[in-house]
Amino acid sequence: MTFLILSLGLFLVSGIPIAICLGFSSLLYVYFYTDYPMTILGQSFLFYMHKYSLLAIPFFITSGFVMGRTGLLEKLFDFAHELLRWVHGGLGCATMLTAVVFAAFTGSSVAEASTLGSVSYPIMKKRGYPPSLATGIIAMGGTLGILIPPSWPIILYGVITDVSIAKLFIAGIVPGLVLGLLMIILIMVIARSKGLTAEKASKAGIARTLGPAIPGLLMPVLVLGGLYGGLFAPTEAGAFACTYAILYGIAVDRMRFLKALPGVLSESLRVTTMVFFLLGGVGLFNGILANEYIPQKIAQIIIGSGFSPTMFLLAYMGILLVLGCLVDASGMIALTVPIIFPTAMAMGIDPIALGILVVINCELGAITPPMGITLYGVSGVTKVPIETILRGVIPFFLTVLGFLIFMVFNPVLATWLPAAMYQPIFPSG
Repeated sequence: MTFLILSLGLFLVSGIPIAICLGFSSLLYVYFYTDYPMTILGQSFLFYMHKYSLLAIPFFITSGFVMGRTGLLEKLFDFAHELLRWVHGGLGCATMLTAVVFAAFTGSSVAEASTLGSVSYPIMKKRGYPPSLATGIIAMGGTLGILIPPSWPIILYGVITDVSIAKLFIAGIVPGLVLGLLMIILIMVIARSKGLTAEKASKAGIARTLGPAIPGLLMPVLVLGGLYGGLFAPTEAGAFACTYAILYGIAVDRMRFLKALPGVLSESLRVTTMVFFLLGGVGLFNGILANEYIPQKIAQIIIGSGFSPTMFLLAYMGILLVLGCLVDASGMIALTVPIIFPTAMAMGIDPIALGILVVINCELGAITPPMGITLYGVSGVTKVPIETILRGVIPFFLTVLGFLIFMVFNPVLATWLPAAMYQPIFPSG
């Protein structure tokens, strides 16, 4: 087993994609250290592929890319700006509020931050926002895309652990909204300290921008309402979101949208292929772990050492914080969840709360250098140096870190809504 871990670490350090690292280290271990038939590799690679819920990933990814090309984000931003003009830092608050709504389309931090940056950064720069603050707001807003449902990292966690994706989606709502609110309050405090004054609100402006923004505001209601109302499962919700996004694009700007659609679908296919290939690598690696009883052995050691569930969670969150400097969200989930999850279950930790904690940690990883893929996405769009963006991100990072620690001690914030919505109609007894 030492060979498997060392070879995986060596491949990761060399910069090889995580899916290949997992697959190749598994192949070498099976070939040199076991007498398993090589056919087990093919079976393990395809282990997760047959799950119907995986179809939700390409649908939600496509809907996010399509919505990014329709101009709907600009309309949402205009409405949010008119709505929040009256507060200090209203433009920054509007950017964060737009990120919260747009997160229901994308499920990807980089896609959301890049699209948001192209819309809001020029306006914030023109209104006197320091580049560090403006880009920090955009980067932090983008990370909400992987917590507020739909989110493909949540789907990835659900597929690997066999936890209900619908319940995980529901569990992400309250933490996501609370985080969004905390970010808006923080922006108001920072804006006041930097002398960014409030503007005069206009009912006429709100009324003027509300109409064009309604399709964007309506989509999360229809998709998530249908999902939580039992009208369709996560996969059908993804298909509905994708159809809604395409029909909206055709209705708003038929010819230009149709010309852009092949490129959008190509980009969606690239991301989807990456996710599925990663799942194949996870299947190979997880298959070896299961056959060697590694998770069970780790669980026995940790439980025998006297670790409490809270201590275990804090230690795991610390590991993820370090790992977030080196790999992206999918890598953090793929490398740790198959090993940690059985131990967490043996310690009585709620699997839904664990999933939300992991995804919040993935948010921090998205804005942590040197990996920090959201930082690079924002820098590419705004042309602001990474160092400047990082200075603006620090207050938001510390706030999310504090919220993560709070969630470790108060997991009910993630679990109460799924528990309430899935209570039996006729209680037993």
